[in-house]
Amino acid sequence: MWPLYVGALVGIAFWFRVRRHPGASSPGNLTVNFVHPDLGIGGAERLVLDAALALVRAGHTVRIYTAHYSQQHCFEDSKQLEVHVYGDWLPRSLLGRGVAVWAYIRMVYAAIAMCLFGPASHVVFCDQISVCIPLLRVTRASILFYCHFPDKLLSKRSSLVKKLYRWPIDKLEEYTTGMAHQILVNSQFTQDTVCTTFPSIRRDSLRVLYPAIDIQGFQNHKPDPATSEQLTALGPGKLILSVNRFERKKNIGLVLRAFSCLKTKMGQDRFGALRLVLAGGYDPVNPENRAVFDELVDLAEQAGFSWCAVLAPDSQIPRQGVLASAKPTGDPSATVWFMPSFTNGQKEALLKRCVCVVYSPTGEHFGIVPIEAMACSRPVVACDSGGPRESVLDGQTGYLCPPDENEFADALFKLVSSNSTEQTKMRNAALEHVTAKFGFEQFGQQLNQIVLSMALSLIHISEPTRLLSISYAVFCLKKKKKKKKQKKITKAKKKTYINIKNTRTKKIKIINKRGQRRYTQ
Repeated sequence: MWPLYVGALVGIAFWFRVRRHPGASSPGNLTVNFVHPDLGIGGAERLVLDAALALVRAGHTVRIYTAHYSQQHCFEDSKQLEVHVYGDWLPRSLLGRGVAVWAYIRMVYAAIAMCLFGPASHVVFCDQISVCIPLLRVTRASILFYCHFPDKLLSKRSSLVKKLYRWPIDKLEEYTTGMAHQILVNSQFTQDTVCTTFPSIRRDSLRVLYPAIDIQGFQNHKPDPATSEQLTALGPGKLILSVNRFERKKNIGLVLRAFSCLKTKMGQDRFGALRLVLAGGYDPVNPENRAVFDELVDLAEQAGFSWCAVLAPDSQIPRQGVLASAKPTGDPSATVWFMPSFTNGQKEALLKRCVCVVYSPTGEHFGIVPIEAMACSRPVVACDSGGPRESVLDGQTGYLCPPDENEFADALFKLVSSNSTEQTKMRNAALEHVTAKFGFEQFGQQLNQIVLSMALSLIHISEPTRLLSISYAVFCLKKKKKKKKQKKITKAKKKTYINIKNTRTKKIKIINKRGQRRYTQ
């Protein structure tokens, strides 16, 4: 029996440790813990960092718990925050299989480590993977889940085995997502998609909080001499920029094919001054990143473009394969430049030098790149679907096109062939639009109000965010019981009397339908 006693003692100790109270705190100084699966370089990571930095500016104490973090492959401003890594020793897959299951395990491990070793928090902000929410609900914190996009829709089910494998995962995602006290989404497109994908989650339980950027930081940024030297080889010609992680869902090949069609439309003489830069997150540990990068290089060679790869001297990316010839400054004669895992300074310098930004993903839930481009007063060419429909004004701040290389080439031709007056008009419109709708100040104020309302309320959101039959029935019974306590309805001789306790006179006031009143002890 002693193993049972030991297990009971461990369980009790775990319970009391997890159920710690965060303690009293002023409204402007709350403890907010973030749980994120992989703090690398991407749109989701950018939003998490922006949310953390916004809460730090509001005076809150912020800590980030993640299963993977590398200072050689991260956003530079993440180094300003307190980041704790738990679970990086766990595998990402087993012989290339079970990626989703291992991602869930790593996320749960990081959440358990936060509960045991981290300080108690008023609010826990988690995103991407919702499976840790039941564990977080054991704590006294309010749970805020930011849904970038349902993971259910990001996985292909090409076989019966894959369908059977994904079925419990999809059901678990829907159930655990609905357990959060507050669910945020990044766009109205994502809100509609979540409601369609997860029928048990009510639409009014979702709140749209658009990602944002520091517009003043983009406008006032001045590239350092080292960055300027690295980009000198690009020359004075017009530059077309694409910023995406090297993943298949980003459809970067569309940009290369559109660039090839643009060459046909413009002719070699006018096209010769153009340069295409394909930049974005590249993790050498990720097999998909390596495979997509190799495919893009092959596509550039098939189109007849000369290319080069640019890596900083201190980059941790191995210089092997197609990256064996990578240089810190690039090749002036190359038409296509590949810049894997470029720095924030390089990105901002490229955004200010380019003619436009091409954003190729189809059905993207939001996309932070278009608003970064417009913050630098640059028009955007994007697919006419998903989040870009809410961020890009077609014909005013850029162009929305079907995912076809000829359509993209037509839009690019308009931008590179337009005169300075037309370019200035579109650039000013882009800056005005992004400032009014996606400013960092507006984002920070909205998020701070949400966090304060969740943390300072004495009772968490009582109305369930799920429409599951059991929880909904319990909610209805509690509501009915509470209503009966406030008003007791009795019937006597065809008259309905309502008894209401009068706390001042300590009497019971009886009111009938005719409005007659009488008091009794």
